This record gives sequence, C-alpha cells and structure tokens, in this order.
Amino acid sequence: MINIQAQRKLSRSIATALSNVIQKNYHTAGEAIDIGSYGRGTNTDDHPDIDLLFTGILHDPQQGYVDWTPIDTFSLTSRRDGIQDLADIQQLDPILFKTIMESLQQLETLGYHPRFHGVKAWRDDPAVIFMLSIEHPQPGTIEIDITLHYANSHFSIEHVRRFDHYIQAIAMQYGEACVQQTLADIRRLKKQVKAESSHQGQLDRKKKLPGFVIESLFLYQSAPLSYDKVISLLNNHAWSKDEQMKLPEFIQEQKEQLIDANKTLDDLLRSVTRGGYETLKTVAARESKRKSL
Repeated sequence: MINIQAQRKLSRSIATALSNVIQKNYHTAGEAIDIGSYGRGTNTDDHPDIDLLFTGILHDPQQGYVDWTPIDTFSLTSRRDGIQDLADIQQLDPILFKTIMESLQQLETLGYHPRFHGVKAWRDDPAVIFMLSIEHPQPGTIEIDITLHYANSHFSIEHVRRFDHYIQAIAMQYGEACVQQTLADIRRLKKQVKAESSHQGQLDRKKKLPGFVIESLFLYQSAPLSYDKVISLLNNHAWSKDEQMKLPEFIQEQKEQLIDANKTLDDLLRSVTRGGYETLKTVAARESKRKSL
C-alpha cells in the first residue's frame, strides 16, 4: 500500500527547503509545486524521484540572468544528465551555479547526503532543469529534478490539482480502499507500458507515453475505471489509418486538460504519439489474452 501522505510530507519538506533558495536568487515569491508521480502515489520506480516546478523564473540577460531557451545541452554533451561539471555551470550561469550549491547545502541541513547530477535544457523549451539526489533511510536513493520554468503557468500544475481533487472525491464517495486500488491499477499499467516501450533498458522516445495520459485513462469519467475496464476499452479501440497517421511522431507539449474535462477516450488518445498508441494496443492485447487464459 502506498502511503501518499508520507510521500507528500517528504516532498514538501524538500520543496520548502529549495524554495527558500530559489526565491532568494531569482527574486520570486513562487513556491515549488510537486508535479511528479511520487507526490500522487503513481510512481513505479524502485528509486522514486521528486519533480519540483518553479514558474515565473527571471531569465532576462539585461538583469544578469541566463536564458536557457536556445540551449540544447544534449548537443553539447550527449549525456542524459546534461552538463555535469559544476565548473562549466559556474562559467555559463553563475546564478544557477549559486542556486545549485545553496540547494545542496539546504538538503545537507535536513540530514541528507545530497549529490549533484547535472543541468539540462532543450532548445526552444523555456526552462532549465538541475538534477540532484539524496539518500533517504526508507526509500533509499531519491532523485530530485528542479525545473526553473520561465512562463507563469504550466500544464502539469492544473493536472496535479485536478488529479488531487478527483482522488479526494473518490475517498469521500467510495472510501480509501477504492483510492488505493485505483492508484495500484495506474501503477500496474504504467509498469506494463514502460516495459513495452523500453529496449535494453532504454526508453524509446517514439513509443513512450506521458504518465498523465495513463493516469487520465482511469480518471477521465465521473467514476474511476478499473484496470480490466481500461484494458477492454483500449483493446477494442481502433483508429482509422488516416486518424492514426495524424498522431505525432514525438510527444508534443500538452495544453488541454484530460481529467474532469468532459473528454472522450478518443480525446485522450489524441495526446499520444503513433508509437505510444501502438504501445497501448500491444499491452492491452497481451493483458486481455492473459485474462482469458
């Protein structure tokens, strides 16, 4: 059983510590928002990660900040974790370097043993991400991704709000056991999808599905759907060839909300890639066959 309250308590303590640093260095009043699956209880990794988002981050070079929007760290380093040398970060972006060092110090005061992993950015994405990790006595290693987002809003903020509201409604109407079953069903499908979209331990970007889509498959109707019901809907769903070809090759920026938004299954599946749709269909066919045995 997932203890969501304990996971959120840990996430909040880290968010509060890092908010103090970000607010001071970037002159913002905004606090960190946990947009990751760990805070929602839908995480599947043995070593979970915490995804913190800050919005409205200053990035005007005229004010001494660095705008990472035109920078693609993968083209610079070819590493998943981006730029890993703190000396390079200090030269590129002194304020970000100062923020990272002070964040490490804040986590140290909480009794953790933090490590820096890297800084990454994608060209034309208005944000920069720095990655840390801590050692925790219970979950073990926890990775922490801190996104400094330049815009004042982000899809994930509203998705988290709607998800939390829906889960609270389930608890009130159906009880805590239903909440735990729904979260377990979401994690189960996430694991199946992740395994299907991976090759030799590496995710295939064309076959990957965003976690919010999988969560929404269970929560887009007025009452939560069971695992078997979601599998049945996916197994019976079919696009025309033209409709499937309209799906993007790679994951696009999501703008429309999917939970509590009067969406249909077709609406949800338009938020996945062609490869992601094939992943869902493969998993659904396999799970349907397993059930019939």
